[in-house]
Amino acid sequence: MMTEQSQAKGANASLYLPYVPMEPYLPENTSGKEKTLVLDLDETLIFCQDIRPADSLDLPMTTIKFLKRPGLTKFFTQMSQLFEIVIFTANCKEYADAVIDSLPEIQACISHRLYWDHVTVQGPERSSETPEIISEGGPQSYTTPRVFDQLDQSSMCFKDISKLGRPLEKVIMVDSQVCNISRFPDNGVLVGPWKGDPKDKELAKLKLHLMGML
Repeated sequence: MMTEQSQAKGANASLYLPYVPMEPYLPENTSGKEKTLVLDLDETLIFCQDIRPADSLDLPMTTIKFLKRPGLTKFFTQMSQLFEIVIFTANCKEYADAVIDSLPEIQACISHRLYWDHVTVQGPERSSETPEIISEGGPQSYTTPRVFDQLDQSSMCFKDISKLGRPLEKVIMVDSQVCNISRFPDNGVLVGPWKGDPKDKELAKLKLHLMGML
């Protein structure tokens, strides 16, 4: 799966535009569903293989290559009948929106999207500088923007679902990172991080588990 997204022009072009979100993060629940399902994106629902910037600043596009976790479409179709679905990613808005918007089969199932700006950072204050995509494979190979790597090592980052504006007893959070689940053990469901295995069955198992939590 490949998608293209707009990229700001200039030598310091970034995929991240910082802003301070207001609480609660979500508007009133008008989905008609009693419970809210908060889903992580990277390595929970998709696996980003490559991010390639445009060859020239005159070409305002960036290409993202990613894989869908097996069973993704069926999972969203069924879960959207039972839950208000929120995507909460620790990545930047531009990246996450480009991925989600390229998947119309699940886009309609998602009520809200939360991004890196909504992640809670404890420790030194956030830097006002915009983090850039980090290259791990040379100048022509890029991975998912790793915002965490650009924080002070003493900082603690987690997704605070108490700020959503939903009763905690009605929120279920699915994530592949222990640091997020451990903060809300009564609400969290930890899934194994997905790296592209085509035989993965995690979403099918997760669906049954979530249905048992209703």
